[in-house]
Amino acid sequence: MTTLQKRPSIPFALPTSLPSKSERLQLLTIRQDRWTEYSIPDVDAGAVCRAVTLHKAFELQKGYLIPDLPKFSDLTPYGDIKEEGDEELCMLEARRLVQIANSETAIRFQGNESMLGPADANGYFRLHWLGQRLIQALQICKHDVLVVMVEHIDRNTHGYASTQDRLLAYFDPATGDERFSGPLLLQGEEYQRYYHAMVNYLTAVLVKIVLQSFRGTYWINNIIAVIARISAKMKVVGHDLPAATEQTLQNGSDARSRIQKREAKNAAYYANNPGFGYNRNYKAAPSAPNRAGYATKYFSEMDLLHNAVIDMLIDSLTAFAVSNHLAPGVDEFESSIALYESFITSEQILLCEQRDGGIGAASETGVTRAFYSWL
Repeated sequence: MTTLQKRPSIPFALPTSLPSKSERLQLLTIRQDRWTEYSIPDVDAGAVCRAVTLHKAFELQKGYLIPDLPKFSDLTPYGDIKEEGDEELCMLEARRLVQIANSETAIRFQGNESMLGPADANGYFRLHWLGQRLIQALQICKHDVLVVMVEHIDRNTHGYASTQDRLLAYFDPATGDERFSGPLLLQGEEYQRYYHAMVNYLTAVLVKIVLQSFRGTYWINNIIAVIARISAKMKVVGHDLPAATEQTLQNGSDARSRIQKREAKNAAYYANNPGFGYNRNYKAAPSAPNRAGYATKYFSEMDLLHNAVIDMLIDSLTAFAVSNHLAPGVDEFESSIALYESFITSEQILLCEQRDGGIGAASETGVTRAFYSWL
């Protein structure tokens, strides 16, 4: 056993004289050993696939598993997909994204050049139209996430109601049709190929960004797993957006019904119940809305990751404003940029440089312009 020694107090630990100027400059010099070269690690496909099914058994601590949790980005309400089909589709997306993450080749838009259409106003508006369909699919994904959170974590329905309003702005659940929509610019198999190729490209770029921005296998694996689930869900709901919108609204209605039945049973146990025997002047605070128990960490992480991924994709597609009536048309771009550069959006500058798949930039915080490099 070693003898305990008293540590010197702060006044005695401080130097009695200042170092010389040359010594101070030498101390300020950044040493080489402060910099460590970071190499992106290979992503483990097995770990990502296990994260895809995290709802089956969430490990709160090592060896402590919480089974049978509510599933985020559930596919089973859509298209008569069974539980096995849900898992299979998400696993396929997870393996695709892991393969992209471990590949050093540049990401390219899948498909021939004719899929992108002509580089004119009509071609760009068709891209804009498809971008709006992708946003609507993402709003459905976000609505379902909020339904799970409202039922199990909180009753702050502001975000839930706002997302529902965005869906109702485009779709009429009473008729099952889109509101005041024009002709479909892409239909049938062409639409499906184009839509899936776009989802594949967006999610692939996002995975590359995640690998450059995050450290730690836990977060990388879970984020890629969430992207895989969202990617699979976008492809499923994109097949029939009006029907998917009707279904997600029904999901919300069913959740509200379950909440009302549960709260009616629990009301007898609340402290502010008039028949509970407390002083009438006593007004207890509203009951804690958290119904997650020991799985609060699971809900918090899934909510954080799903909303981060969905919001980034929505913000990126929203910034793609080729139909902005205040901006000049694409056909007049080259003739007007020299005189009216201030009226040209940054997206149009990127679009009109080249359609070689290598365009990508970030012009403002929080919005990733790299998603537009497929043009």
